[in-house]
Amino acid sequence: MPELPEVQTVVTSLKDGGRGNQSILNHVIEDASISWQKTVAIPSADEFLSIIKHQTIQDVRRRGKHILIDLISHTLIVHLRMSGDLLALESDQETPKHARVILNLSDDLNLIFNNPRKFGRMWLVEDENEVVGKLGIEPLSKAFTAEWLFENLQKHKRQIKPLLLDQHFIAGLG
Repeated sequence: MPELPEVQTVVTSLKDGGRGNQSILNHVIEDASISWQKTVAIPSADEFLSIIKHQTIQDVRRRGKHILIDLISHTLIVHLRMSGDLLALESDQETPKHARVILNLSDDLNLIFNNPRKFGRMWLVEDENEVVGKLGIEPLSKAFTAEWLFENLQKHKRQIKPLLLDQHFIAGLG
């Protein structure tokens, strides 16, 4: 399963290029296709295809193990789950065998959600808090300090491992 560091690597590569990807920032989504409809959790596949077209990609960031792609009017949220990956490939490059969603971007670039085990999910929402709003503190944030951890561990009577793996307590630990 991609953990927080791997998810951050995907975010960085989509934002800045790297891992064989090109930057997707400022590209317009011209068209889209879904080959595995259950990949899209919210909205329906038809609504997804309608809303996503003509959106410009403004930013790519991470919240816990979720990848957030900020568009003009919505946020595309991707959870890679067990074996998913996001690839930014030129349109003349071979499409991966397990491409579940393909976004055709401007300048002959495709953003591909490759998801062999079909566990990964996508959400296209106006308010990202619908999906990631209840996640806990980011372990890489300035607010996550030894003092914060000590204070918040004192508030719980749970065993340490299940507590640390609880995404509502600390986002992204696996």
